[in-house]
This record gives sequence, structure tokens and C-alpha cells, in this order.
Amino acid sequence: MSLFVVSYPWQLYFYYPEDRISEGQFFLRQLNGVKRLELSGLKSLCRKSDLGEIDPNYHGFREIARNFVLAAGISGRLCGFCVFVLERRDVIQIDLLVTAKEWRRKGLGRLLLNVLEQSCLPGTVIYVDQVTETGRKFFISCGFTKDVNLFKVAGGKGGSCCPFQLTE
Repeated sequence: MSLFVVSYPWQLYFYYPEDRISEGQFFLRQLNGVKRLELSGLKSLCRKSDLGEIDPNYHGFREIARNFVLAAGISGRLCGFCVFVLERRDVIQIDLLVTAKEWRRKGLGRLLLNVLEQSCLPGTVIYVDQVTETGRKFFISCGFTKDVNLFKVAGGKGGSCCPFQLTE
């Protein structure tokens, strides 16, 4: 039996807000070899990034320090990042996924999503609420289904949506 090891040129980094230490440490334990990204590095990431179709005035940039960020870089230069909101340990909203222009269509976005997914608890729902047209195509190619504003995971908390008992 042979094992295949996939290597990639990027170093991975992870940022979490100071008031979310427990959740941040949970992800860091799952993310083998990932270095902690400090707030100063996060702020420079937002200023220097080529944002493609994304509006540079997007409100998510003002709130980025309150969310979680998985980033990738080479030689200290950040090449892409995925900002996500941990709504619960089993519900994650991807707010923003950006890769530098020279790294687009080279697997970096897929790597970030894959690492995020592998760090989640089994059964975690990962969703995107707002997306550009290019982003929509990308997420669908990564196995996401069409965008929805409301969702429910069957068997989850909150009970049945049927107000009466079904009988035979």
C-alpha cells in the first residue's frame, strides 16, 4: 500500500478574534502546521489584496477582525484568504474568499476550502450567502449547491416543522 503526499507551495495561516479563543484554538488544533496570523498581518492583507470582482468598500472588510480567517502565503507574502463566520460549531458562513490574481485557477481557493472543510466537525453546514458571478461558478465547481437564504439540517435542533402528528 502506498501513500500519496500532496505538497503545495503555500504556508497556511489562521486568524481568530481575541474574544473567540476557544473556537480559534479548536480550529488551530485541527489545522496541522498552520501558523497563527496576527491582527496586524490581517489588516495589511486587506489593503494589499487584488479583490477581483469584489467591491473594495464591501462591509465585510470593516468587520474582518471579528471573524475567522484562513490565509495562504509564500515567502511571507499572503496570496489568498478565506474569511468565515462561525455561527455555531456546526454552521459556518463563508463571507469572503479571495486569491491574488497570479494565483487564480491554480488550486489555491480549492485548497483553502478543503482545509476549512477538513477542520470542521462532521456534519457541519458550510454556506455562502452573497457571491459574485465568478464566485458562484467557483463554489458550485467545489460541490456547493445553489444559494439559499434559509436552510435546515434534518434531525437538527428545533423540532419538527409539522405542527401535528402524522398517523397511519
